[in-house]
Amino acid sequence: MTASRKIHLSRFFCLLLILLYLVGSVSLVFLVRTNLRQQTLHNAEKLAEVILEKNMAVHAYFAHTLKPQLFELADRLGDPSYFEPGWMSSTYAIRKMNEIFQEQVGQNYYYKECAINARSSENEADGLERAFIEELNADPKIKTRSMIRDLEEEPYFVVMRRGEVLSESCLRCHSTPENAPGGMLALYGSDRSFNRKAGEVISAVSIRIPLAHAYADSNHFAFRLSALLLSILVVLFLLHSLLTRGLVFAPLARLRHKATLIAGDPGHLGDLIPLPRGRELAALTEAFNVMSGALRRQTDDLEETVAERTRQLQVANDQLVRDIVERKKTQEKIHQLAYYDSLTGLPNRVLMYDRLEQSLANARRQGSGVVLMFLDLDDFKVVNDTFGHEAGDRYLRTIAERLSSCLRKNDTVARFGGDEFVFCGQITHPEETPVIATKILGCLKPPVTIDNRPFVTTASIGIAIYPTDGSDASTLMKLADAAMYEAKGRGKNAYYIHGQDDRESTT
Repeated sequence: MTASRKIHLSRFFCLLLILLYLVGSVSLVFLVRTNLRQQTLHNAEKLAEVILEKNMAVHAYFAHTLKPQLFELADRLGDPSYFEPGWMSSTYAIRKMNEIFQEQVGQNYYYKECAINARSSENEADGLERAFIEELNADPKIKTRSMIRDLEEEPYFVVMRRGEVLSESCLRCHSTPENAPGGMLALYGSDRSFNRKAGEVISAVSIRIPLAHAYADSNHFAFRLSALLLSILVVLFLLHSLLTRGLVFAPLARLRHKATLIAGDPGHLGDLIPLPRGRELAALTEAFNVMSGALRRQTDDLEETVAERTRQLQVANDQLVRDIVERKKTQEKIHQLAYYDSLTGLPNRVLMYDRLEQSLANARRQGSGVVLMFLDLDDFKVVNDTFGHEAGDRYLRTIAERLSSCLRKNDTVARFGGDEFVFCGQITHPEETPVIATKILGCLKPPVTIDNRPFVTTASIGIAIYPTDGSDASTLMKLADAAMYEAKGRGKNAYYIHGQDDRESTT
């Protein structure tokens, strides 16, 4: 890592402190805001519970105490048309009580004893309340339901509870219009809230307590808390920067400066740095000074040792170069003797078999063919008998050079011994074989001069082809050798392809 990419520790610690404090502050503000909202909901639940219990007690008093006694008194007075909603309708009475209560205490919440087909339009259930009343009559186990809902883009805590269950004392006003007081019919008419039955849930208590103001208060408190924490963060950051810069990073900068000087000029080894105030950094600085002095002494000793070791190493290196050179020559000689003919320099029998195996492997992968030619010089014995073995060796080297000049890029020609040579190469079509054989015979055709006397060279060539004649090196060698004898028996200076008598070629 380059120096420009390395971070400064002072900046790193400052950023880390800011990050940790910000995370802690945000977490604290979030928890406070969440707790305030939970407390708001808890207070709303308690308020709704108080309102419900109070109003249900009023209903119970009206249904079981007030109305039975007053109905008995009204019956004795003998005026069946008499109707007074203030004591004959507990729902009406509670609605008026609630209006007076909200005016006196200044609380703004929604309270309605809602009903389906309510006698007063002020008590008619909306869609949410209507569905709850229908559920109450369908399932007696349902008592209450609470939720938080956004109504007119404002959050409300909504509580709905099972309301008034029609009692026998209520049937005078809710059974049929004929049994209802005339004053009630004159006030509300004869169409709504009739044909009820005793035990029927005719209403639900619906309370909606607004949460927007309480939420705003919690947000305002969280904002003020955030501002306070931010101010504390700024003060702590400034104090931290001053303290760490003076007590930690300035001494570290001196150490870094001295280390840089030593790295650039070893002559500064042994220089001392004044000890800083802090105990830990003073110990570090003292250790640096001790190390600097020790390195100065070790460097001086090391330079002397290196000079001596360099001299010894140079002597050993010179000796090693002479081992290596001799061994390389020996290895090259061994390789030459193992794989090449000592007279002609051509590959020998071992290397030819290896090259043939490689050609067969390539042909199998590529779907091509391989031609193998076994070549024997005609009348080579005459050369030895006429000119001697030394001249015969010169003759064989000349033949080897001519055969090498006939090769294509990936062909191989080898000497198997005496006057026997072997040629192998890959072919695309079997028709290429006669062309190659003819070319080889043509390369041998010019006379070879031996002791100022021309000698015409001819050869007999036996040919085997992969994959037509065989699939392995041993089989192809045997067939090519046999084909060579066939060519020699047919008059020499010719080639013969195994199994193809009618494709023989002569001079």
